[in-house]
Amino acid sequence: MATPRLKGETDKAYSAFREYCYMGAERSHEKLRVTLGKRQGYVGVFERWSSAHRWVERVAEYDVAHHIGVESRLIEEQVEDSKVRIGMVKAVRGRLAAVLKDIFDKEGAGILQTMSLRDAAQCLKLLNDEARKELGEEPAQRVELSGPGGGPIQTDGPDYVAKAKADLEKLKQELEADGIKGLTFEGDDR
Repeated sequence: MATPRLKGETDKAYSAFREYCYMGAERSHEKLRVTLGKRQGYVGVFERWSSAHRWVERVAEYDVAHHIGVESRLIEEQVEDSKVRIGMVKAVRGRLAAVLKDIFDKEGAGILQTMSLRDAAQCLKLLNDEARKELGEEPAQRVELSGPGGGPIQTDGPDYVAKAKADLEKLKQELEADGIKGLTFEGDDR
């Protein structure tokens, strides 16, 4: 809204002033004349009103208030969007943590056939990087779990569960070293 009407300012003058405010940065008395459909010589009336009622000063106040209001709404929208994205990242990260917990609880039976530990670690890293970006932090260094020679982790045989637990413990330690604390698994009684 434009600045309040001044004492002694007529309805016509104030109405013209409001329209002048709403014209934006490219405003001029001539453009106001055209917008309001006034005759050619009416610019002189606007100039008199402008001088008598401090239009330049008041329109500057309007522009600042309008800019601050728009900027404030944009910031509020960005904050709300960030909260939504962080919530989504946390929800997916929580689900991934549950999958990793399931590996411990079930000793890997079946779960490793649908998602390898490497895939789970990469998903967790990606989600943590996204959460850090939303919070304005730098992403962590690369964290990767892999089998011998960079290949997949073995998911069958007697040693794969022990290896999976050791790899997950290593991942937890690396993430904690990168500042991600509190990654725990309920029922982890090792």
